[in-house]
Amino acid sequence: MLGAMVPLLPADKVQFNVYLTADLVREVKHACVDSGMSLSAFVERVLQSHLDGASRAPRRKDRSS
Repeated sequence: MLGAMVPLLPADKVQFNVYLTADLVREVKHACVDSGMSLSAFVERVLQSHLDGASRAPRRKDRSS
């Protein structure tokens, strides 16, 4: 008999746990449903989009010095 069913992840994917407010989690889950994407795919797209935009934006100088 097989144990609990565990979804298989592609070899290049790893689990990444974060702590968010309940309200933000609820908003993200609704956005996933609205977009027709899984939570993982949605978060991956949003994070990659943010990082791609950040890499094109001019860097701000550290004002502490």
